[in-house]
Amino acid sequence: MADDSITNFVEMQSNGIVCYLMSRPHNIKYNVGIYRCNTIKDLLDKIKNPQ
Repeated sequence: MADDSITNFVEMQSNGIVCYLMSRPHNIKYNVGIYRCNTIKDLLDKIKNPQ
């Protein structure tokens, strides 16, 4: 899953669902490590090559 809401991101991750946080001005302050995506291409690359 991918979302730009930190609330949805935390909810998904805490329930064992891999979620990526899409960067937006309202969520840039949150450090989510490898789960942050800046573009759709970035998201697709992470899905294809998970770490």
